[in-house]
Amino acid sequence: MAQYVIEYAEVLVSAGRDPAEQWALLRAQRTLMEAAGVKDDLTWAEFEADHGSPARAVEHAEAEYARNPNVVAADALAWALHRDGRDREALPYARKATATGWRNALFHHHRAEIERSLGRTEESRRSAARARDADPTFSADLPALARFS
Repeated sequence: MAQYVIEYAEVLVSAGRDPAEQWALLRAQRTLMEAAGVKDDLTWAEFEADHGSPARAVEHAEAEYARNPNVVAADALAWALHRDGRDREALPYARKATATGWRNALFHHHRAEIERSLGRTEESRRSAARARDADPTFSADLPALARFS
């Protein structure tokens, strides 16, 4: 599964090792999935936002959100927009992603980073505190692990 390949690559990076083989495997998986007609815009939005092209991340996230407007897709779109330098557009999606009360550290971290980029210091502190409260062991260096744990 793509998520395991991404998780392992992030662990390699955090250990100071080269994840190039994992990224090559992931790209091959994407090619095979696309050839088989599989739409997995959520995975590719998250991957591109964290490790690739923010512009492509936005394309995938917008497609996913259009098909499935849920909190996970909202977070993916918020983060992709942020990584693409579009924080004003990102904030409403980050708010949607965190509005349900789900204690998801990654979603609150994403919101905190977007708020910080917009100069909303106090809001950013509150969102960062929610991320820590949701998961005191959360690491922004391992977003795939946070996403699926």
